[in-house]
Amino acid sequence: MISNWFRKTIGLVFLVHLLGCNSQSPCDKLVKRWYYENGNLQKVQGYKLGHLNDTIKHGIYLYYEKDGTLIDSANIVNSKFHGKRSMYHKTGLPKRTIYYKNGVYRMSISYNQQGIKEYYRAYNYAKSLMFLVQFDSSGGIKDYQGDLIYSWVMEESYGVGDTVSIELLAPNIPGFKTKVIVEYFVGDTVEPSFRKEASPDEFNRVVYRKKRTNPDKLRIFNFVEISDKNNEVIMTDTLTLEISETGETSYY
Repeated sequence: MISNWFRKTIGLVFLVHLLGCNSQSPCDKLVKRWYYENGNLQKVQGYKLGHLNDTIKHGIYLYYEKDGTLIDSANIVNSKFHGKRSMYHKTGLPKRTIYYKNGVYRMSISYNQQGIKEYYRAYNYAKSLMFLVQFDSSGGIKDYQGDLIYSWVMEESYGVGDTVSIELLAPNIPGFKTKVIVEYFVGDTVEPSFRKEASPDEFNRVVYRKKRTNPDKLRIFNFVEISDKNNEVIMTDTLTLEISETGETSYY
């Protein structure tokens, strides 16, 4: 019977060959593998090399049932989940998908035993649930709660010459399209001096920056719409941010 030590050694040698490690391009990662008593793979975990007892988890993460079914798959950066994490029912069908940013979950999709979407959840910077969608059996939206622009980050004031940097959070609902339109108005003008159209990234963020070049007040209009696969708009939301002549920020 092959020993666990031999199995782990084979796994590590394969990884080194796969990454093409050599004296000119040394490896900085280690992948460890654990096995069940029946010989099936239980867990795969990446680590950073050069740390005491390899305590810094980094890279691939996989977890399997005893029968070999993959039930958890993720990427880890410096011992924190980062990016997409996929979890599965014992049947192999999707159970939950979670998106993390530096260990903090930003959104998740849960599925029933048949692998059909049930709920979509979006979270703010403090890990509080801010937006919830319940799907019907065909993947359409049955009900939802919360605002489409549910969090944003900006400074308390911006002086002349400062770069106005703002980050919005808006949901990325699977099977639907989210569009965010940003418009800058200087003073009392009715035509925007700046316009941007974007979709949230995998962490639900839309980030925009614009330098403040004069002491006139700024009005920043943010419009979000969500449309279905037929391009029919089903949800909208707005947020207006203002910067006064003296630089103080406010919203409504």
